Amino acid sequence: MPRKTTPFHHDANPPWGAFKPKGINFLIRLFVKLGLSHGKIKKILQKICIKKHPIDIKYQTIQIRCVVGKNNIENKLLLSSKLREREELALLKTYLCKGGVFVDVGANIGYYSLMATTLGASKVLAFEPNEIVRNRFDFNIRSNNLENKITCIPAALGTIEGSLPLSVDSNDLGAGTLIHNETSIETKLVKVRRLDNVLKEYSVNKIDALKIDVEGYEFEALSPLLTVPSSLFPSLLIIEHAHKDLWEEDIISLLIKKGYSVIGQNRGNTFLHFSPRDALEV
Repeated sequence: MPRKTTPFHHDANPPWGAFKPKGINFLIRLFVKLGLSHGKIKKILQKICIKKHPIDIKYQTIQIRCVVGKNNIENKLLLSSKLREREELALLKTYLCKGGVFVDVGANIGYYSLMATTLGASKVLAFEPNEIVRNRFDFNIRSNNLENKITCIPAALGTIEGSLPLSVDSNDLGAGTLIHNETSIETKLVKVRRLDNVLKEYSVNKIDALKIDVEGYEFEALSPLLTVPSSLFPSLLIIEHAHKDLWEEDIISLLIKKGYSVIGQNRGNTFLHFSPRDALEV
């Protein structure tokens, strides 16, 4: 009979480096480092990648453990030769280079949060309700000795303090949403917090940058921000707009009325800067 393999559990993690790329995975990482992993070559590499164990990689200056297969960001970090979110990171560097607070809403395994610390952030508040990817994020925090800078809060953001069902996409763990999703094969009850309450709880009186990617729930997650004093408004907001057709109201338009201006946009995100002098009465 074929021998069964024991599934990998993150609650019994060996330290980072225990799963450094070997064999075919080593060759794949070599292709990536040489800048050759793109287009058809990238698709081939993804097919031949051995997924029996996680794979430990150094990405820029951070140490990450990737579990390849059903989380798009981990697949991209392992297999893509391009720097992920290059435009967004350049903006974050501008706002965080002298230190400051970064808020990461929909943190997944923590790519933005980890990179923010390398760009200068002195404090990171990250929100991730999906336990599977949150456990991986916690591991990445420990692997980079960033426990004193990054706080991962096990909750989603919304307009209530309570619980809501999270629809989980079995093919992409990072695509969980609080919006009812008929294609989801599973729902999990998760904790929901209001952003204004969390800021009080953690004594945050200034946010230098905030990134949000919550699969169409951006309006609900950011609505409490519209009720706080403008001194608490993030100087930079990076908002995923890919699912704006699901927004109850256009959160970007509401933010512009509060004093924000659009300073850029790409295929996935809109970038806003807060200018108090431009604020209008709502």
